[in-house]
Amino acid sequence: MENREKQQSQVSQVVVTKVKEKKVNDKELFYLFTVSQIEEVLPEITVRPVPFSLDFVEGMCCWRGLVMPVVDLSRRFGFVESGNKPQSEPRYIVARTGALNQADSPELQRCVLKVSDTIQVIEVAKEYTSVPLETISVEPSLVMGAYQQEKRLYMVPDLVSILDNKEN
Repeated sequence: MENREKQQSQVSQVVVTKVKEKKVNDKELFYLFTVSQIEEVLPEITVRPVPFSLDFVEGMCCWRGLVMPVVDLSRRFGFVESGNKPQSEPRYIVARTGALNQADSPELQRCVLKVSDTIQVIEVAKEYTSVPLETISVEPSLVMGAYQQEKRLYMVPDLVSILDNKEN
């Protein structure tokens, strides 16, 4: 019985990080990830630039012996203009997508995401409202969905599409 309760509480928790540069209809916008997607929050990392890389790829870093791309989510979604400097120190999270139950699966993809310093684990409320992606003005192929709950909007990035650099 105790084990079942732990599974239920884990399913209802998500990790959110605030998109500081963007508000939609006076609502704060957050990226939303499942707890199982986030492997670690990194206080700081060494990013090595990659010549001729895409604008949203900060470079590469080494995490636990793995070389991974560092992706600036705000830049990928077009929420930051090139000249803007962040008002606070960014944080980095190691995120994964794909076959989450097998760490050595070829379908598993990992990356380091540059996000704001506001990272929270919250309980998902049972009631939420879907939001049309046009409301947030993002490329639909890069997002799995968007939701509203009270005075917050949550956007679920499609990490596979982002890492594959797919746009429709």
